[in-house]
Amino acid sequence: MKYIDLPDPVSVKSSFNDHLGGLNKTKPKKEVMIKIKEKFDEISRIYKPKIVSLGDLHKKYGVSYQEDSSHKIRDFFRALQVGEAAVDAEDFERINGDENSSRLYHATKLHFLIQDIRDKGIEYGPQGVLYWPPTADADEIRYFVHPGTGRYSAIKYLQKWETECLVWDAYDVCYDHEPLSFSEWIVHTFKNNLYPDMNHVSYCWNQGIIEAHQNRDMRGDYTEANDYLHYTLFNGEIPTIYVGYDSRHGEVSDVCIKSIQHSIERYNNKMGDLSSVPWNAFVKIKKLDVSKIPEYTRDYANQSTEFTYSRFLIPYLEKYQGVSMFVDDDFIFTEDMLHLFYSLGHTDSVACFHHDFSDKGITEKLGGEKNVWYPKKLWSSLMIFNNGHKDCRKLTPEVVNTESGQYLHQFKWTDNVVKLQDDCCWTEGYSDEPYNVKKHRMIHYTNGGPWIENFSDSVQQIGRYNYYKNLVEIDNKKVKENGK
Repeated sequence: MKYIDLPDPVSVKSSFNDHLGGLNKTKPKKEVMIKIKEKFDEISRIYKPKIVSLGDLHKKYGVSYQEDSSHKIRDFFRALQVGEAAVDAEDFERINGDENSSRLYHATKLHFLIQDIRDKGIEYGPQGVLYWPPTADADEIRYFVHPGTGRYSAIKYLQKWETECLVWDAYDVCYDHEPLSFSEWIVHTFKNNLYPDMNHVSYCWNQGIIEAHQNRDMRGDYTEANDYLHYTLFNGEIPTIYVGYDSRHGEVSDVCIKSIQHSIERYNNKMGDLSSVPWNAFVKIKKLDVSKIPEYTRDYANQSTEFTYSRFLIPYLEKYQGVSMFVDDDFIFTEDMLHLFYSLGHTDSVACFHHDFSDKGITEKLGGEKNVWYPKKLWSSLMIFNNGHKDCRKLTPEVVNTESGQYLHQFKWTDNVVKLQDDCCWTEGYSDEPYNVKKHRMIHYTNGGPWIENFSDSVQQIGRYNYYKNLVEIDNKKVKENGK
């Protein structure tokens, strides 16, 4: 690969003077087309425009894949904690002039775009340029997207790997893709950015390449969505994570909680502006202990844990307001998991992993508990509740105390279950692929662990559980010493 000294596109500012003109689908101006072609011929000698799928771009060609949803959800949660109001997206000049407002705007905008793409489709794909950041290693190529950076982040979050990306490739990174001719490029950019109710696309020389801009103002949509997200979905509060608690092996929930705290702060430490921010700036954590829920009166019979059914009381415990997560105690989180909250939309009652494992023929769990196979097995092991949703309001103490396991765990109470991206969850004993530290953010020990009396050495990745267990023991020792 030949290195070409090109400017960092992030540092190159656009201006109105760079505007090349607009094309109208009913009557395009010939002089505008000529002007655009002259600029295309000039820059395409170095920057080769190519159409490359998102999957090929990051997986085949190794372009740096940066996920920014973890940082943006923190911006939103911090705003919730300090009581900042949702921003007015149409007051754009004021937003750009205030760093906190700008961060909150982009954080809530990402949530809107994730839901918009999920409901309506992608509408238009990313366009951008490959470049070497001056502070990065020589082999790290990045894809700078403009315009549509926020939409690109949403497409990445949803893992729409088949999405066609327009790539200006000066380094021939995408070596298997032929450059587009001018006619191919103009047809792609015009059709790709033309909404059904519009007939005009603007072209701008910026970042060293030509950008095609769709003329659609969505700030009103953002304002409406931001208000709903801030005041209705999250009810102005950071979310609560409930961790299942079983009195027979209560230390397991402590390990799970420690891994949540550690994973959040580990990510914070990677980011300079977050290194001093504690985990509880973003979430609250509670143990789901049935002994402290007098409304829960269901008899214990043929249940794997004390929280087998009580998990469905969480919307009630939260007064049917805001957003909450439930997680089984036998999870550990090896990487940050706050990004999962972006998956829950306004119309969703609950989000969970839609596992599709085959029956492994395991009839008994460690500890002698019966292992029952049923449709949607393990879906309820991690759930994000939209507590105020009409379906979650069905989960009253009476229903949770009396309804069947099939009704509760197979989500018979709702038709609004959204899918979390399940490739980040590695399920011990069920996942066919081996654990991948670069890919998986959590481990679910479905077959038990050292807390079970007849624990088997065949259970994989126990070393990672023991790591967090040791951190808990260190914390407990410090508390004991300080108590003296």
